[in-house]
Amino acid sequence: MKVKNQSSLLLLFLVINCNFKPQADLMFKDNLPGKGSVKVRPPISSSLENTSVKANGVDVAEENIEVKLDKLLGTFMLEDNEGEVIRYVRSVATDSGVGAAGDQAYTDDGFYNLLKSLGALKLKEMIEVHLKITKVQDEALIAIENINNEELKQKLQREFDDYKNNYLSHLKELFSGFIPSGSSADNVHYKAINSGYEGYFTSIENQARDFMDGANLYAELPAAERSVIDYIQGVVTNPAIGSANDYRTYSVTEFTILLGSLGDSKLAEIIEFHLGILKAKDDALAVIKDVKRDEFKQKLQNKFNACNDAYPSHLKGLFHEFAPDRVYSRVINSNYADSFAYIANQAGSVMQFEKIYEGLSDDGKAVIDYIRGIVVTSGVGDDDSADAYADDDLYALLSNLDALKLKEIIEVYLEIERVQKEASDAIEDIKKEELKKQLKREFDVYNEFYLSDLKSIFVDGYDPGSVHNRTVNGEHVDKFTKIRDDARSAMGLENLYVGLSADEQLVIEHIRSAVSNPNIGHISSNTYTDDEFYSMLVNLGALRLKEIIEVYLDIYSAREDALRAIENINKEDSKQELKREYDDYNNIYLSDIKWAFSGSTLDDVYDNIMDIDYKSDSVDGFTAIKDQAISLK
Repeated sequence: MKVKNQSSLLLLFLVINCNFKPQADLMFKDNLPGKGSVKVRPPISSSLENTSVKANGVDVAEENIEVKLDKLLGTFMLEDNEGEVIRYVRSVATDSGVGAAGDQAYTDDGFYNLLKSLGALKLKEMIEVHLKITKVQDEALIAIENINNEELKQKLQREFDDYKNNYLSHLKELFSGFIPSGSSADNVHYKAINSGYEGYFTSIENQARDFMDGANLYAELPAAERSVIDYIQGVVTNPAIGSANDYRTYSVTEFTILLGSLGDSKLAEIIEFHLGILKAKDDALAVIKDVKRDEFKQKLQNKFNACNDAYPSHLKGLFHEFAPDRVYSRVINSNYADSFAYIANQAGSVMQFEKIYEGLSDDGKAVIDYIRGIVVTSGVGDDDSADAYADDDLYALLSNLDALKLKEIIEVYLEIERVQKEASDAIEDIKKEELKKQLKREFDVYNEFYLSDLKSIFVDGYDPGSVHNRTVNGEHVDKFTKIRDDARSAMGLENLYVGLSADEQLVIEHIRSAVSNPNIGHISSNTYTDDEFYSMLVNLGALRLKEIIEVYLDIYSAREDALRAIENINKEDSKQELKREYDDYNNIYLSDIKWAFSGSTLDDVYDNIMDIDYKSDSVDGFTAIKDQAISLK
């Protein structure tokens, strides 16, 4: 019986130490990252350590860590390749020689606890990420091998090797920080499935494939389209175009990669964009060529040259971001061709207006030349707008006016010119220097405003209808007419004053002070400004004014006689009482003056004053006060 028990125990040891898995399945494939740099453990079930057995159940076999792991993974139902990944990860996570100084190196028990905390689902997700990384490595290597550019091949191979060699450290860092008593297993899982490390190898693969696709796309293009790509490549690879910060400068290899990443359809649209630019340039040059006047032709050519010279910078700016979708979006949304189309339209408008101009009268041509001299000349009217407004802008606007509206604009400016000259001549004929300077200053100030307004009408009003409406409103004609009339009134008044005595001039001032005072008379009476009063005197004419002055000379004389008589009264009480009576009557008299000059016409004014009762009533009133004063003396 004793021999039988010993034989059974020996058989048990033999069974336990048997390994039924093929050894080839236990090692990683050649493309696994880190192969050869970490010692991979043998199968978990291959050995028992520190095992003791007692017969008849006295001693129970103590499971070692390998058996524990084997049982745990058995419950997870992993595939063979998934088990290989766990063995590989375990060898990295427990190796203190891998990773940065602060990265955690697991004990076997610690790694077991991590797997147990993760559970089957999360562990399988982490394994899937690792297998995905090994897969994209294979694909990247194949793509690198197919590159026919040795320089790019070596560059991408170096990048591949760097990322592959760094993967062990990356893997070790992902598993750092696990604490069995906490929730950090979730953190390990989160970091592992979101690491994105496969993106490095995917990027290398994409660069390799895009380069070959780009080279093949270019080779298959017709000659005309290849020349477009050659031009674009010459621009975006030229460091002299644009600033380093705002304009990316490509290498030829990078540009070829971009072509491949764009694909044939998007590349075709980009080629079409540039061909559209070339057509717009040709169209603009053809129209400029037909402009007759050399001065205008050169200005249009200068605009074209500036636009053409700026195109390479614009084009390079469209390619600034090394991202195919962004490049494509910016190119197809560029409206640079419109810049050349605008110049072509301007040239066409100049040609159209050249025909209109030839059909104008000499006066009409002179007006157009005058307007042009204002709106396109810097320093006239203002200091800045001429920089943004040129002949072609003006003629484009005028050519869009119908014939009637253009005729009306010309007539308005001819009228302004006429009244300007009349006003200027009238001012020059004024003899009193102070008055002449005053009116000259008024003329100059308004003329400056007129020039500024003329410029703004055309510079700010690109709408022909607005230009027409603002021009023909008559504002400037009216203002220069008023200045002219004021100057003529001043001249007429000067002529009137030449033949007047000092007393007669004093009477005129006496009348003016009454009719220009708003506090005198009834509210319905007319209150004159000085200009209105003097203008009225001139319009009355010398003969009628002389008769009016004679009426007021008599009244004024009686008024002054009464005032002197009051001053000669010795008794103060009587003097003051009569002075009050005088003041009351004088206010009535002044109100009568204002009433007399409130006639609706000059004839009414004249008739009011020349009425026989008007003069006699006023003279008699002041004479009565004078007689009373004499009696009190």
